[in-house]
Order: sequence, then C-alpha cells, then structure tokens
Amino acid sequence: MITLKDLWNTLLIETGQFILQDKDIEIDTFRFKTLVNRVLALYSKYCPHLKNLWIMVNTRKYTFIDPPEWIMDLIPLELAGIVPYFIRDPWYMEQDKRLFIWEYRKPNLYVEIQGRYDVKAIYYHTLKEDENGEFYIDTINFTDTLFLDLIKGYFLSALGRNRRAFTLNDLPLTTDADQLVQEGEELIRDTTQNLLENNLEFYKAWR
Repeated sequence: MITLKDLWNTLLIETGQFILQDKDIEIDTFRFKTLVNRVLALYSKYCPHLKNLWIMVNTRKYTFIDPPEWIMDLIPLELAGIVPYFIRDPWYMEQDKRLFIWEYRKPNLYVEIQGRYDVKAIYYHTLKEDENGEFYIDTINFTDTLFLDLIKGYFLSALGRNRRAFTLNDLPLTTDADQLVQEGEELIRDTTQNLLENNLEFYKAWR
C-alpha cells in the first residue's frame, strides 16, 4: 500500500522540488490527485491488479460485492461430484465430456451449476479514502517501479508546462521548464514501452 501523501513527498524529493514550500509548487494536492487518477488508469491498462478469489455459488448467478473489471479464468473446484473442468453426460462417457461454460457481466457471474470456484479476477488500481479522509492505493507499493516512473514523468511534464508561462514568487524556476517537460515526456515514453514489453502476453490475453 502507498498513501497519496507518501507518493507526493517521494516525487518532491526525486524531482528536486523539496526546496519549495507545498504552497509554492504549481501542482496543488487537488490537481495532484487528478494526475494520480489519470496515471492509475493508464497503468491499469497494461498492468492491472490480479486477485484470486474463492467463491461459493449457490445458484447459477453470483453477484460480486466488490466486482472485478474482468475475470481471466474460472476453475470449478467442487461441483456436486462432477469432475472439475468438464461436465459429463448422464452416462459418464469419457468421449462425451464437454467444456464448462460460464459468463461474466459485471457485477454478475453466470455458471451452469452450483459449486465452489477459484476465480482469477482483474481489478483496476484506484485511489481509496479511509475514515480519516486520507487517500491511498492498496494495490501498489514502492516496489512498483514502473508506476513510480510513470507518475514521475507526468509530474515533471506538468511542472514544466506550468513554468513555461509563469514565474513563481520571483524565483528563477522558469529556466528549467523545457528541461522538465522533455525529461518528463521521455520518462513517460520509455516507461510506457517497458510496460507494454514486460506485460505483452498478459495484455493480449485480457484486453
């Protein structure tokens, strides 16, 4: 898990903006939250959160309380004595096995028969808010370097574009505007390419 505050402070240090007061940084916390949501949407496209769920379906329809965006795979574990992966005909003839059929229409999962299932679910990364009003991402931490590089690239680019037009309290911050934009755009491009290359097979499978 990573909090929005920790992410903010990390970016200030890594981009050299820690010398400024928070109020002097062109991107305030509200706009930063908007930026994070945008990057999370892009990151989720290439590297969503995979979660294994074990559910008991008592009818042919199961409604998720926290529905995934998509289900990659569904494995029957217990189907009232029926062999998993296949449903046999009444005569239990080997040659008459047929594939197990299911369908997911968010938030409902439809199956042919009641039973217990292993679900490989896909969730998007999102900002959540706790009871104290603090925002956090529970599916990402500081080991997710590609996400951190991506948000850093967008942060640098946004800072640079703002500084092209404004001088901040007579400080010579406009001088690095073009450099910030260039560095940010290069980081975004390289990180997006790495995301695609590192997750290509997975991306093809679920998109």
